[in-house]
Amino acid sequence: MSYETVLEKVKTVPESCLDEISEFIDYIIFRYKEKYNNQSKVKEFNLLCEETQSWAKENNVTDADIKAAIKTVRAEKNSK
Repeated sequence: MSYETVLEKVKTVPESCLDEISEFIDYIIFRYKEKYNNQSKVKEFNLLCEETQSWAKENNVTDADIKAAIKTVRAEKNSK
Protein backbone atom coordinates (compact mmCIF):
# COMPACT_ATOMS: atom_id res chain seq x y z
CA MET A 1 0.00 0.00 0.00
CA SER A 2 1.30 3.43 -0.86
CA TYR A 3 1.62 6.47 1.41
CA GLU A 4 -0.89 8.28 -0.79
CA THR A 5 -3.52 5.58 -0.24
CA VAL A 6 -3.03 5.64 3.50
CA LEU A 7 -3.19 9.44 3.57
CA GLU A 8 -6.43 9.40 1.58
CA LYS A 9 -7.91 6.98 4.11
CA VAL A 10 -6.79 9.15 7.02
CA LYS A 11 -8.42 12.18 5.40
CA THR A 12 -11.80 10.41 5.52
CA VAL A 13 -11.61 9.81 9.29
CA PRO A 14 -13.17 12.32 11.68
CA GLU A 15 -10.59 14.59 13.25
CA SER A 16 -11.56 13.30 16.69
CA CYS A 17 -10.00 9.94 15.72
CA LEU A 18 -6.59 11.33 14.78
CA ASP A 19 -5.10 10.85 18.26
CA GLU A 20 -6.04 7.18 18.17
CA ILE A 21 -4.59 6.76 14.67
CA SER A 22 -1.40 8.44 15.82
CA GLU A 23 -1.18 6.01 18.75
CA PHE A 24 -1.60 3.06 16.39
CA ILE A 25 1.17 4.39 14.16
CA ASP A 26 3.44 4.87 17.20
CA TYR A 27 2.76 1.28 18.26
CA ILE A 28 3.50 -0.06 14.78
CA ILE A 29 6.80 1.86 14.71
CA PHE A 30 7.69 0.55 18.18
CA ARG A 31 6.86 -3.03 17.15
CA TYR A 32 8.96 -2.70 13.99
CA LYS A 33 11.95 -1.37 15.93
CA GLU A 34 11.66 -4.18 18.50
CA LYS A 35 11.53 -6.80 15.75
CA TYR A 36 14.56 -5.30 14.00
CA ASN A 37 16.45 -5.05 17.28
CA ASN A 38 15.71 -8.69 18.16
CA GLN A 39 16.76 -9.88 14.70
CA SER A 40 20.02 -7.98 15.10
CA LYS A 41 20.64 -9.60 18.50
CA VAL A 42 19.94 -13.06 17.08
CA LYS A 43 22.43 -12.43 14.25
CA GLU A 44 25.07 -11.31 16.77
CA PHE A 45 24.44 -14.38 18.93
CA ASN A 46 24.69 -16.74 15.94
CA LEU A 47 27.94 -15.09 14.88
CA LEU A 48 29.35 -15.49 18.38
CA CYS A 49 28.35 -19.17 18.36
CA GLU A 50 30.06 -19.71 15.01
CA GLU A 51 33.23 -17.98 16.23
CA THR A 52 33.21 -20.06 19.42
CA GLN A 53 32.79 -23.28 17.47
CA SER A 54 35.67 -22.33 15.16
CA TRP A 55 37.89 -21.52 18.13
CA ALA A 56 36.96 -24.83 19.80
CA LYS A 57 37.85 -26.80 16.66
CA GLU A 58 41.15 -24.96 16.21
CA ASN A 59 42.08 -25.65 19.84
CA ASN A 60 40.84 -29.27 19.91
CA VAL A 61 38.25 -28.53 22.59
CA THR A 62 35.76 -31.38 22.85
CA ASP A 63 32.19 -31.50 24.12
CA ALA A 64 33.50 -33.38 27.14
CA ASP A 65 35.92 -30.52 27.89
CA ILE A 66 33.06 -28.02 27.72
CA LYS A 67 30.81 -30.13 29.94
CA ALA A 68 33.60 -30.51 32.49
CA ALA A 69 34.21 -26.76 32.49
CA ILE A 70 30.50 -26.06 33.00
CA LYS A 71 30.37 -28.58 35.83
CA THR A 72 33.37 -26.91 37.50
CA VAL A 73 31.89 -23.41 37.18
CA ARG A 74 28.54 -24.57 38.60
CA ALA A 75 30.27 -26.29 41.51
CA GLU A 76 32.27 -23.15 42.30
CA LYS A 77 29.15 -21.02 42.06
CA ASN A 78 27.19 -23.31 44.38
CA SER A 79 29.97 -23.37 46.96
CA LYS A 80 29.81 -19.59 47.45
